[in-house]
Amino acid sequence: MSVAVTVAEYLGVDVQGAVQIDPVSYLGIAAPSCPFRNGHCDKVAQGLKPICSVRDGGGELWISCRHRLCATSPKDEPLTQYQVDVLLQISRTLFGSHLVASDIAVRREVPVRTEGRSPSYADYVMIPKTSATSGDFVRRNLGPVVLEMQGGGETSNTGSLTSQVDTWEKAASPRTTMSILKTTVSNVNTIEANAWRRQQEQFLYKGNVAVNSHGRLAFVVGTKLYDYLIKNIGIDTVLDLRDGNWTLAIIGVSEDRLTTPSSWGTNSSVRLQVDQSRLLFTSYARFVQAIVNQGAVDDSLFTGDFVLLDGTKIVID
Repeated sequence: MSVAVTVAEYLGVDVQGAVQIDPVSYLGIAAPSCPFRNGHCDKVAQGLKPICSVRDGGGELWISCRHRLCATSPKDEPLTQYQVDVLLQISRTLFGSHLVASDIAVRREVPVRTEGRSPSYADYVMIPKTSATSGDFVRRNLGPVVLEMQGGGETSNTGSLTSQVDTWEKAASPRTTMSILKTTVSNVNTIEANAWRRQQEQFLYKGNVAVNSHGRLAFVVGTKLYDYLIKNIGIDTVLDLRDGNWTLAIIGVSEDRLTTPSSWGTNSSVRLQVDQSRLLFTSYARFVQAIVNQGAVDDSLFTGDFVLLDGTKIVID
């Protein structure tokens, strides 16, 4: 199977929809502002290309920057309107479509503590009001949420992607040679397995602490990662509790090509939305059980050609 991607966003600009884009070198500053948070572009500051996301061969979006979906840092700076829009749509999916911004309280990069272990950090902790007219914030019953965000992750063979962007940036007239940036890059693929592996320990640890503390865990992920998880855990083993007492939610986020009122983005970026076809509300305990119950009986695992420690070859059947 051939693999290939195209650059979807360069410093927050939808590449395929843009007539022209200025390379960061034209901006004349070491680290330009990130359009999705109150801070600079970390990638440019590290000498990398400001590629926010790519599309795979089927056109599916894969977010490749950790700040793109909904950044948590710098946590002492006010949330941008973009971040507010993301969090409000997520909260409406979790708690009810009637909610407005003043109904939701959030904290960023919250330590998740357990005695005898160094804390890990939740991307967000989100607590809704009891009702739209109440000033009391819920700590039990409706369940405050530990909210984790992962739109995608790394790609393979990033050197090829970097080389193409570098060629465009250094072209004699990059503003008028956008075709270079829009060209498909072959031999590059998204790596869903790595994205999930990096999250598993955090998922198990943070989720357990959240549920034991009378809360819930919600994962917000890109569609490619959502599909990977559902395929690998076996959806038939997971209880659907959308209208019940769920303790785990997985929310898929997809590209919005129609610009619906509930989507979010900046004026020049790709717009995103909660994908209503990719929502899972279930029991945290049942989901963990599904994860650890992978694999079946392998009758050949403990049979075949062996060697004794003295060098003698034997066959065990």
